[in-house]
Amino acid sequence: MGNRKRRQKRQHENTRKKELRKARAQQAARRTLLPDSDHPLLEVVFQEGATAQDRKLCLDYWSFTQPGEWTHRVVDLGPSPQTTKTVQASSHATVLTLVCLQCAEPFTVRNRTELASLRIWHADSFPRSEQTSRTPCPACREEAAHTRELRQRQEAAEQRRAAEQTQQEKEADLASRVDAASKWLARHAERPEPDELPEPAAALTLLTMLTIMITSDTVSFGPLNKLSYRLGPTAGSDGEILAELHAQGWIAPTLPATTADFVFADKNTVEAVYTKNVPWRLAHACGDTSEDRQNIAEHLRLLLLDDPDSLRKLTEDLNVATAITYLNSLLVTKYNEAPLPEHRLPDAHTYFRQALHRGFTIGQTLAVAWSAAASAVAWGQRTPGLKPGAVSSAAVTNLERRLGFARDREVPEYDLPHWATPPANYSTATRLLEQHEAESHALARFRSLQQRIATRETEELELIGDLADAQEDALPNRPSTEQITYGLITPDGELRFRTGKTEEMAYEVSMSADREMLSIPFKAAFDMNVHIADPQPSTPASANSVASSVMHLLTGRLLPVNGPVAFTAATPAHNHTLRSDQQEMLQAAHTVAKMRNTPMFTS
Repeated sequence: MGNRKRRQKRQHENTRKKELRKARAQQAARRTLLPDSDHPLLEVVFQEGATAQDRKLCLDYWSFTQPGEWTHRVVDLGPSPQTTKTVQASSHATVLTLVCLQCAEPFTVRNRTELASLRIWHADSFPRSEQTSRTPCPACREEAAHTRELRQRQEAAEQRRAAEQTQQEKEADLASRVDAASKWLARHAERPEPDELPEPAAALTLLTMLTIMITSDTVSFGPLNKLSYRLGPTAGSDGEILAELHAQGWIAPTLPATTADFVFADKNTVEAVYTKNVPWRLAHACGDTSEDRQNIAEHLRLLLLDDPDSLRKLTEDLNVATAITYLNSLLVTKYNEAPLPEHRLPDAHTYFRQALHRGFTIGQTLAVAWSAAASAVAWGQRTPGLKPGAVSSAAVTNLERRLGFARDREVPEYDLPHWATPPANYSTATRLLEQHEAESHALARFRSLQQRIATRETEELELIGDLADAQEDALPNRPSTEQITYGLITPDGELRFRTGKTEEMAYEVSMSADREMLSIPFKAAFDMNVHIADPQPSTPASANSVASSVMHLLTGRLLPVNGPVAFTAATPAHNHTLRSDQQEMLQAAHTVAKMRNTPMFTS
């Protein structure tokens, strides 16, 4: 049993030795030393499977007489590209005397070009004994390049993973911020109606915003930073007033907006919004329709008309801002000069404001500003070496002088050119101020007539609301065939004087057979009766705000009425026909009431 195992072991060792000798023989057959001497310099290694013809071609290719001198030229061996391709595919050469400084293995080259690139292929420079190179061998360089490429790929993959993670975090953060901003905007719909009236400056700005929304048929205004104009005297004041209106609940931010337009305490909490970066709409509690915006605009108009002193102050501020804009645009646009220096802007504001206080119109201040700018520019052209901004500063100095010179002289009025855009509030304020002045003139005329009539009658004016307490001389409710002259104010606000029978007047007032005419006498100074339908019609279209205002002017008491309202004389003399002075006073009261109650916008 032991002998058999020993025999099997010897057979196995003999087989392994035969295979090793065969492999060495095959490997030796694949290697050829050049030159064939005791000190070979190159070793040609053939690839497995190379044919005898390819081996002969490779030996001829690599054969040399001495370093630097090849035995055969490449062109003599065949077509150069094909020869080089065959050599590289079938063999490579090892420089036996040049060792890599990294792997300590001989250099390997695939063609003559690579050998020449080693800068040793010369009889004087080729090493005859083993020498370590100064640079890595091609194999080491390839391995280093491969390692470097692999490392770069790994780093790139890590960067991609990090970038993807960062992007995911950014997207999650953005989604969280978008959700927080959306909820913050949505909460504005739950805010109650504002419980305080805006200040005059804020009311004027909101009225201008609503006017722009209504006339352009849009539901929002802004953003401020995308407008080519400003609302108030300065761009900074616009943002402050919008913040004030938002805090009071008059306006609300709306879309479109981005997360960059909001101020976040953290990614889930919105603290505020940048007022100049988002569009604004009328607060949700005030309504969403164009009619709602018109109603709020009408209330703001009446609010400002009832505060003429503040309206005048706001208009003056806007006039000053407009004059500053004109002077600055004149210097920059027309004369290519620097803008007004910051330190001279307060002086310019002061000079323009003083001019307005002296009675200059805005058109006259523009004329003086043009003269001051032209004089400063002419001085700058005559004076070389001026610093930037000197001409613009001189224009402000000239402005003060020329306003003083023009105090006792006739000054022309200039229109504002198209390239100098005034604040948007300017047109709103001037329109309201013009309306206030017209109302003041009409009211003065009414008061004059009121005083004239009051001298005839000295009894105290009294409104008798109860028909049971009416005087015996009140117009009876029953129809009459008597012809009288009466005044009729219809729900559309128009006043007409008509002459007809009492029953015709009663029909016009009651507008229906189901209603009667209620007569309310105004005793004493005015000696007039007012006639309304009983019961009052309740449709929105029947509201007669002009007649209510007329009655307020006549009696000092506000009585909302609906439907047509008739006015007659209280005394039975002349069959209750209105006297000429009563008609004149009723006409004056109607003029005042019509101005006040004519809305800015009509459907």
